[in-house]
Amino acid sequence: MSKSPLRPKELAAQVRAILWFKLKQYQIFEEYKHLSELSLSDPLTGAYKRRTLNTFLKSRLSESQGHGIPVSCVMFDIDNFKDVNDTHGHHVGDIVRKDISGLFRNL
Repeated sequence: MSKSPLRPKELAAQVRAILWFKLKQYQIFEEYKHLSELSLSDPLTGAYKRRTLNTFLKSRLSESQGHGIPVSCVMFDIDNFKDVNDTHGHHVGDIVRKDISGLFRNL
């Protein structure tokens, strides 16, 4: 049993359905990439989250040992930072965190 060729309206409907599906597939992929990036780093500062940092450091240390390349890591803690938030508000605290993170990123 052979199929008869599609009529132009049927063909157009199928093409629209395929294009719609591909568009949705692309949108889902882009959202997945965006959410993946958010899961790796702090959205305010862009700094790696702890799990990402641990994975990154393990990889770099292993690479360093295998090739004899020196590696370094700088970590810091802002003493009494809670006082900044409590005294000046979280908006100011966010600005301080972002500025300090930017200073270290540009080293």
